[in-house]
Amino acid sequence: MEYFKLNGLADWSPVVSDEKILFTAREARKVQVSFISDGPVAVWAHDEKLKEPRLVAYAEGAFDVEYIAEGTSLVRPVFDEQAGISCFIKAKARNQQLAARDLNVFTDIQPRAARNTEVTQMMRIMQANMESRIAAIQAESNAKIAALSVQQKTEPEKTAVPGEQKSTEEVKTDDA
Repeated sequence: MEYFKLNGLADWSPVVSDEKILFTAREARKVQVSFISDGPVAVWAHDEKLKEPRLVAYAEGAFDVEYIAEGTSLVRPVFDEQAGISCFIKAKARNQQLAARDLNVFTDIQPRAARNTEVTQMMRIMQANMESRIAAIQAESNAKIAALSVQQKTEPEKTAVPGEQKSTEEVKTDDA
């Protein structure tokens, strides 16, 4: 089932093949044109920036053409009238309203709120506590490393490593 939303039938008016429908404007804007035809229709569009018209649609039945035009533009539907094809466009399309586009973007940035002095003082205390904890941990680690290195220097090796040869004195005492 197909659904066609036409709104008021009086809004639609017949158009002749190769008729130029002009949309005047000083700035870029959106152009919207609705078509109804009983055969294939080629829709050509042209604006101030283009040197020659461009094919923007080729359809039959009910269809819409929508594009952004730079300044004044025209739409030209082309179809075969001798074959009995008729085409209608929305009457509003001829009196297209200007849709001004504001290309400037403005942003409103909120100023940074002042910090509470109590919060700032608390943050400084927390930072000092963290630094003192890190320093204490570092000092403790350094003390343990120093104690281990002193202990290793003072203790002789008590166990022989497997695969090592015994010194000549140890060999002599074993033989006796």
